[in-house]
Amino acid sequence: MIFLAPSDQNGNEYKFMSARQTIPPSVIQEVKSNLALSTPLLTAWVIYALVPFAGTAMIAHLGPNVLAASVLVSTIWIAATTFCSGIFHSVTILVSQQFGANNNQAISEIMGQSFMMNILSWILVMLLTLCVPYFVQWSAPNPEVFKYATQYSHAIMWAAPGIIMLLTMEYFLSAIGCTKLCLWISILQVPFAIIVLYILIFGKCGLPAMGIRGIGYGQAISFTFITAILLIYLKFSRFTRDYHIYRYFGKVIWHYWIEILRIGLPIGFTYFIELVAFTIATYFISRFNATALAAHQIILQFQGVITCVHYALSQGTSIQVGQNVGWQDKVGVWFASYVGVGISLVVGLLIAVPLILFPDSLLKIDLNATEMQYSELIRQSIILFTTFGIYQIFDSIRVVEAGALRGLKETRFTMYVNIFCFFVFGLIAAYIFGIVLHGNAAGVWLGLTIGMGFGAFMLFLKLRSMVETADLARIFAIKK
Repeated sequence: MIFLAPSDQNGNEYKFMSARQTIPPSVIQEVKSNLALSTPLLTAWVIYALVPFAGTAMIAHLGPNVLAASVLVSTIWIAATTFCSGIFHSVTILVSQQFGANNNQAISEIMGQSFMMNILSWILVMLLTLCVPYFVQWSAPNPEVFKYATQYSHAIMWAAPGIIMLLTMEYFLSAIGCTKLCLWISILQVPFAIIVLYILIFGKCGLPAMGIRGIGYGQAISFTFITAILLIYLKFSRFTRDYHIYRYFGKVIWHYWIEILRIGLPIGFTYFIELVAFTIATYFISRFNATALAAHQIILQFQGVITCVHYALSQGTSIQVGQNVGWQDKVGVWFASYVGVGISLVVGLLIAVPLILFPDSLLKIDLNATEMQYSELIRQSIILFTTFGIYQIFDSIRVVEAGALRGLKETRFTMYVNIFCFFVFGLIAAYIFGIVLHGNAAGVWLGLTIGMGFGAFMLFLKLRSMVETADLARIFAIKK
């Protein structure tokens, strides 16, 4: 194997910035830097979550068969786009390291290859989406549901190019520290998307009502439009001019393809593993009764928002670590990693307080506590909030540790740990505590919590080992 040393745009070997290494790191400054990166991302992701929420609320008015079809199609659609999101997460890692090394030519090469890989991923996701109705027919042989699922999948597949490209561009912007721009993109895209969805679904402004097809075409139009505007803006903007992100589009550089897939595929599988694990856990809980499943759904509603916090902190930590790898600053890597984990612990504890101590107040968002028909649901939900409060502490630490490891280009170990902590420890323990020992939904969540705690511990050991012994020059280099 040949390792490529960092070089400038003239091909001369790049000398790392020794001045950066002479600056003693500060915990307070590291915290500020992490939060400056992660806070805009957190806000952007929460805003993005409003699009499917609004779309589901609109579809619910079209009848149960339409809603059922949307859920079945969305399950596979989300899995496919999440997997692609994981693959192109490698852009953040590679670009942040080259950004730290001030190697603009490498950034240009990486982005050119990622654009070409984007096109390939669009084709694969669109072909998979075309097959979704046949999966739906197998799992729910209802002709009405099959008809609506076909309409939805044939419409939403056109959203793949816009969504995947927008994710890739936001990963690039995050890597160079422009997370505030990611926030502004979400502020522009989400209201526009909701308006388009409303017009197309219900047939406003003189257009025919498209029903469930409207949500697919609406997302395709809104994401494609915003992504096109962003691509044009970055073409002429000053702060990206030096990176020439379109220069190497059309020129295949195979070692970057290999590196993107080597780092990104394990991340994609990691995300996919989590989705499958929670699907199985939901199936466990569905065996009890409708009340337990409803309580579980309430917890998942809160988890969707809280997870945004953890993954935003993880992204900030990953960028900080990656840039320090580019600087070849081992002390900086140590600070970025452990400060990130420390922030995750503090944030996890702060979130756990209302979950454990004030679940009644949180339940008022969904339920009227004065109505007797909800008394059993409230009782079970309060129990789940306590377990979930502990679960998300471990999850916060695990996710940020994985982010730090990603900054060091270590993604395969995280995938293996996720397989073990979810499927070996987590789901087996969930089955034992929930079903065998009759712990109900709380037992299932207890099992998942045990698995999550084990995963956080294993990732901490790996992170500590890599931070202390890592060869940053070798991590930075790309095999050819």
